[in-house]
Amino acid sequence: MRKEIILFTILIFFIGIIFVGAQQEKDLETGPGTEVIKVGGVKVLAPKGAKVRQEQGRIIVEDLAEYVGRRFEQMDKRLLELEKKQSELEKKIEELKLAVSSK
Repeated sequence: MRKEIILFTILIFFIGIIFVGAQQEKDLETGPGTEVIKVGGVKVLAPKGAKVRQEQGRIIVEDLAEYVGRRFEQMDKRLLELEKKQSELEKKIEELKLAVSSK
């Protein structure tokens, strides 16, 4: 009987741990444009793509100006790459048009 009580207590203890862990995961629901980033043993809710760092025990998420500036720089680079590809494809299309029309 005593053995059964101990086993029952241990079972309840582990079920409690699982429930609390699941509840903590549920509390960190992300909204549109956000993500959960794990830094050390801490979870931080931050904008997608934001840089998070740990300095002297503090968790620092880059501020809005840094984030927006970095994202615009990335988008500018991507736009230039896409414009270059588009230009190359337009040249290839013109070459193909000339090849087809000359036949």
